[in-house]
Amino acid sequence: MEDITRCFISFPQFRADIGILIEEGVVKHDAFDQYEWVKSKTSLAEYFKWIGSNVEYVPGGFWEPIETTFRIKRGTLRKLADNNANPLKPPESKDFMKIKAAVQQQRARIDQEKKERSAFNTIKKLIGEVEGGEPEKIREILHKIKEILS
Repeated sequence: MEDITRCFISFPQFRADIGILIEEGVVKHDAFDQYEWVKSKTSLAEYFKWIGSNVEYVPGGFWEPIETTFRIKRGTLRKLADNNANPLKPPESKDFMKIKAAVQQQRARIDQEKKERSAFNTIKKLIGEVEGGEPEKIREILHKIKEILS
């Protein structure tokens, strides 16, 4: 199995985010199954710690698919994801803050598109329900449409 596929299976959110990560220049596709995390190793560890916070089980251990995909040792990733007993270390690196902002913006855009598509389909269905052109039915449908749009 391709290494990146193991990351996609273990971290479904990574699969959803890969497009924006490549677009933003965070991940580079080197060859068929070779990917490179272009930003800092710390941002890699912080990103997967962030998206993996609700993952229940990863075959081989949490860091294993990340290690094999991006060729960075899991011990290093574990240390970079934590503050490593350094109270002065900021909670998030600068690279990760930029990555997180871009990913959250993309997720918000996708959520908005889903809501708009759902509203459109609901309105289309409601309009299809008006058959006889009865004024009472038309008012009822228009009221439902207004609720959807507000």
